[in-house]
Amino acid sequence: MSLTTTSRREAHTGIHSVDRFVMTVPDIAVAQAFYGAFGLDVRREGDRLDLYTFGHPHCWASIFQSGEHKQLQYLRYGIFAEDEAHFRQQVERLGIAASPHPLADKDGIWLR
Repeated sequence: MSLTTTSRREAHTGIHSVDRFVMTVPDIAVAQAFYGAFGLDVRREGDRLDLYTFGHPHCWASIFQSGEHKQLQYLRYGIFAEDEAHFRQQVERLGIAASPHPLADKDGIWLR
């Protein structure tokens, strides 16, 4: 999960957005052409593509080449920074904590 300092509703803990999705595709060149034709700002970063909207600094998605078909690897949700401790406690209490995904930057709270 990603942390943010945007406004939150008092006395409520929750996810406020889908922050990023990460997927794999069989051919990264095909994905680059598709997302570019779709109108996104596609940037090659090492072995992946990062997807942006033009004029906005937020990276909405990362695409890696792997496998025989497209596959969603994980979703990253946005939470409010002040809710982090509560989310960590809930994930531990529910027994759904997980290790970071191999394609991730390792930050955040990981769950299955």
